[in-house]
Amino acid sequence: MLDRGFEAGGEFCSDFRLTPSQIQWFFRRARIMDADKLFDRFNELPCWVRGKAKVRGLAWRWEIRAGGTASLTQPDGSVQLLGCGSCDAVLGGSAMRRQP
Repeated sequence: MLDRGFEAGGEFCSDFRLTPSQIQWFFRRARIMDADKLFDRFNELPCWVRGKAKVRGLAWRWEIRAGGTASLTQPDGSVQLLGCGSCDAVLGGSAMRRQP
């Protein structure tokens, strides 16, 4: 299942979408980060793509944002935060990292 959209103020990214192969590509390159590191390195844009995946029969929810951030919600409800600084190729150049 795939859903896409944007939050208030995100009309500029109404065309943000990812194919299933781009989603896989993103998650292969993304790295788990704590919230502080993610906030320091990436801007969170209002554009998102969301979906569900089954892994060994268990349902996981995921969300990728145009700024290069993502979250994985595990079956037990715990959430992993991810960032991908090398994913501009699938994000259409919209990944926005903060300058150090």
